[in-house]
Amino acid sequence: QVAAGLSAVAGPAVVVDGLRRSGGREHQSGLGALARRVNRADGVRLAQAPPPGCACLLVDDVVTTGATLAACRRVLVAAGHDVRAGLVLAAAPSPSGVR
Repeated sequence: QVAAGLSAVAGPAVVVDGLRRSGGREHQSGLGALARRVNRADGVRLAQAPPPGCACLLVDDVVTTGATLAACRRVLVAAGHDVRAGLVLAAAPSPSGVR
């Protein structure tokens, strides 16, 4: 539905479910902000690349500290992709209270 909405106002949008967790990283639940950043530092891999030359919008269900979104952005940028923004459906308070 996000792609349909974008297409209606900005032209064609393509959905690429291309990022995956990698390695034996812990689930983020219960981890504070610093632990989440460390846990996701190298815990995301690119499984399917977006089309060349497109602007990327990261979409996630919940943001707590932003560690997962930041890791996903790093992977895409390192692969030469243009990440313009992140869209989340809900925000949860950080377990440590740090924002």
